[in-house]
Amino acid sequence: MAAAGLDLSPNLWRAQHGPWTRPELSAVEATLLLLADNINDIAQDDDQAVRMVSDVLHAHS
Repeated sequence: MAAAGLDLSPNLWRAQHGPWTRPELSAVEATLLLLADNINDIAQDDDQAVRMVSDVLHAHS
């Protein structure tokens, strides 16, 4: 999110700031869980977020 806020690509951000750190990954994981829960609540479907991720992964494989 910091990269987007600074109008940088995630790859450029990583090139400038080095590899992911454990605290950064923990924050990303927590954000993803909250986002998935919000998607499921909006869709009123406990599996909506999982299906969305699955669809994206299958489309890019």
